[in-house]
Amino acid sequence: MCAILSRKKLPGILRLFILCISLVINISGLTQNIDTKDISNPDSLKLVKFTVRFHLSTLDKDDAAVLKGYVVNIDYDRAKRLDGKKIRITGYVSVIYSSLERKPGMPIPQGRQGPYKFIESPIIEIVK
Repeated sequence: MCAILSRKKLPGILRLFILCISLVINISGLTQNIDTKDISNPDSLKLVKFTVRFHLSTLDKDDAAVLKGYVVNIDYDRAKRLDGKKIRITGYVSVIYSSLERKPGMPIPQGRQGPYKFIESPIIEIVK
């Protein structure tokens, strides 16, 4: 960079232009962090903790259960061990937006409709 900006090779105004462009690129790179994941939605990346009585019947075919409005992934073997027990779930929420819409005359789309709250990497504990 210093060789490009030497006085012998470039006139002053061009040197200043290149310096400003590199400064803008560096500053914009520093502003990207995890807090900007979904700034429009206050629920995104919020830590939640709740207690619920788990039943195997709430598990769907994708090994996910909707508990207190949150989608939580629980594999089938673990779900069998947790059946009927009171559990505490802790994790960060991600809001997933889906573009699935049922249109007349078209096949029913597979998946979840509308935005739903998904708990990433849930910590599941049995409460006595």
